[in-house]
Amino acid sequence: MLNILLIMKLNTILAKQNFQLLTVLLILALHITIDFSPHVDNIVSKASLRAKLILRCFQSRDPVLLTQAFCVFVRPLLEFSPVVWNPVLKQDITRTESVQRRFTKRLRGLRNFSYTTRLTYLGLDILQC
Repeated sequence: MLNILLIMKLNTILAKQNFQLLTVLLILALHITIDFSPHVDNIVSKASLRAKLILRCFQSRDPVLLTQAFCVFVRPLLEFSPVVWNPVLKQDITRTESVQRRFTKRLRGLRNFSYTTRLTYLGLDILQC
């Protein structure tokens, strides 16, 4: 909140002096310092829990049915508003993608296939932005 107030105050000062380039540089510097790793951790833990619950609660082992449940209950968590918190760190992207990777690996008959083959078979896309 302090950063937003600081930018607003600087914008009023800079608007008087017409230093638009400095405003852009300040916003870029602020954007670089924001760390979304705790947010990604929270999303990944919620999504992992939901994926595990799907595998535990459904009696059917049909991969198509389980994939539909995954798309309804888990993917919206992983895909919601990635423009705002766009994971740019490789570790955040890997953790986000690992939820889907783990889920598809636990489906019956797909354990020994590569991740891309499993996605093609199930008709899913990768989660990377």
